[in-house]
Amino acid sequence: MDVSQGLGTAKDDEQFAATVREWLADNLTGEFAGLRGLGGPGREHEAFEERLAWDRHLAAAGWTCLGWPTEYGGKGATLSQQVIFHEEYARSGAPARVSHLGEELLGPTLIAFGTEEQKRRFLPGINTVSELWCQGYSEPGAGSDLAAVSTSARLDGDQWRINGQKVWTSLAHVAQWCFVVARTEPGSQRHKGLSYLLVPMDQPGIEVRPILQLTGTSEFNEVFFDDARTDADLVVGEVGQGWSVAMGTLTFERGISTLGQQVGFAKELSEIVELAERNGAASDPVIKDKLTRAWMGLQVMRAHAMRTLSAVDASAQGGEASVAKLLWANWHRGLGELAMEVAGADSLLAGNGPFGADADLSDQQRLFLFSRADTIYGGSNEIQRNIIAERVLGLPERLDRDHFPQVPLAVAPAEIEGHNLLKGKKVVVTAAAGTGIGFATARRALLEGADVLVSDFHERRLGETVEKLSAEFGGQQVESFVCDVSSTEQVDALIAGSAEKLGRIDVLVNNAGLGGETPVVDMTDEQWDRVLDITLTSTFRATRAALRYFKSVEHNGVLVNNASVLGWRAQHSQAHYAAAKAGVMALTRCSAIEAAEYGVRINAVAPSIARHAFLAKVTSEELLDKLAEGEAFGRAAEVWEIAATIAMLASDYTTYLTGEIVSISSQRA
Repeated sequence: MDVSQGLGTAKDDEQFAATVREWLADNLTGEFAGLRGLGGPGREHEAFEERLAWDRHLAAAGWTCLGWPTEYGGKGATLSQQVIFHEEYARSGAPARVSHLGEELLGPTLIAFGTEEQKRRFLPGINTVSELWCQGYSEPGAGSDLAAVSTSARLDGDQWRINGQKVWTSLAHVAQWCFVVARTEPGSQRHKGLSYLLVPMDQPGIEVRPILQLTGTSEFNEVFFDDARTDADLVVGEVGQGWSVAMGTLTFERGISTLGQQVGFAKELSEIVELAERNGAASDPVIKDKLTRAWMGLQVMRAHAMRTLSAVDASAQGGEASVAKLLWANWHRGLGELAMEVAGADSLLAGNGPFGADADLSDQQRLFLFSRADTIYGGSNEIQRNIIAERVLGLPERLDRDHFPQVPLAVAPAEIEGHNLLKGKKVVVTAAAGTGIGFATARRALLEGADVLVSDFHERRLGETVEKLSAEFGGQQVESFVCDVSSTEQVDALIAGSAEKLGRIDVLVNNAGLGGETPVVDMTDEQWDRVLDITLTSTFRATRAALRYFKSVEHNGVLVNNASVLGWRAQHSQAHYAAAKAGVMALTRCSAIEAAEYGVRINAVAPSIARHAFLAKVTSEELLDKLAEGEAFGRAAEVWEIAATIAMLASDYTTYLTGEIVSISSQRA
């Protein structure tokens, strides 16, 4: 049957289904007979080369890219024919496809948004499975929050120069190309300034590192871009408008192929029912009820998919895809848990002894382990619910003060532009790798026209920080120095090395600190000593070394220490941290009196609460929310707001200010 005719009557669909079944039965034989049931999530390592050959066999017979328009190498199949193919394919037990990222995601995206030249260049390779693709979306600091990506791309002649890191990149280790969302407009935030780039993987500027999964396999990867290159015309859509293109891709991800996915789910459920009948678990009324509810949930998913499928296209904004993702992800994760209940005690043991890459996992064990990620990848539950709340229900992004008049809420203002407050100055910032106040301070110093040296004990993160800052501020000097502030020798070397690399030091920002939540009765000597050493004694070490430097070169300098309002306030389980920060305040005041004799100013900032990734690691979310509610603005400070205050204290606008502790707080009276 010529599916390119696009017919959709019941008779035509029956004939088409019979054709698909017959072809699959005739071709899943010989060298391909052993591929039945292989591959798929958590099992992509199974017979990969053989499954690649099968994909190319499908392509040669015209069974790839069915829904694509005929002018782009597709078959122009109707919606019902595409559904039939995916369902029949799944029922046949045919192996999981290896080219789905190209065929089901990038191909439709290029057809919807790409130039004719891009379509001519890339669609044939996807159709024939001669080029494999991976998806460069998630980052260590931007998983489901795609708008927070920081991977940068800068136009360098006739090519884009790309720097950054992607993570959870499926099949990157076998792909020839990657579609990458990168920030192409320096200083842009959130959805603005993103572009959708097509990047070749086989080049010196790209490193792929496999990630070991719970299943013992590694189909996900980290991908590092270090001055990676791609041609200037390999941008899909307009430069700076990559958000809409990326959203179109995600919509295609939840399209017709999900019906074939549901057939696979039905097979998994059937196997769990059979196991329950064999081991007697089916006689348990609770298990029997859960199996029944799982079957009902599967029928609901199919009904929803059939009802909404025609609305899911590149321009869909109604939340259909988000509802579908929530349905199948939570159902499938629950199915994995049910599989463990049915298996009972046997589910706790792997076949080949110690769990690892060689462990002989049962299908139910692999289902359970991999399905834990279902509600995270492809857009987490939280992100999907936000989309539904905002786009379908029309709820505001934030509740306004009319909802809670006793706690007025304020939306954080946009970050202010630089005003050359530190133009020409040489600034050193300790503990600057990562996403917290140190990094924000280094970035603010660059925005204000300074050259910067960043220091941290974590060498890899420090290197990534320098790459990120250098990519954004290409015309300014950005240096680094690895330093453990708990070592006097390393701190002394930091000051000497900074002066050598920058030519001199004008400003030192002492940002190092360590916290945690431990009641005094449970606190060990080691915990107390560690927090005071990193938070207070390290500030003393750096202050001493900097003052010796400024005194020796007879150069007026500035020190800004990072204290905390906990130096004044009491807070449960924070005795070690509060004592250390109170010490930083006292050190600031006393050393300022001494330093004034040779023209050096020393001040400190005392932030109340500023949310960032490191703080979230050492402080509970419940406590952070409670502290934010106590602020007059009803929110935590943004790290850039702390950094802006530090920049002011470092600037020549505060030449008569020393020995002061500036509280950065909106605490209500």
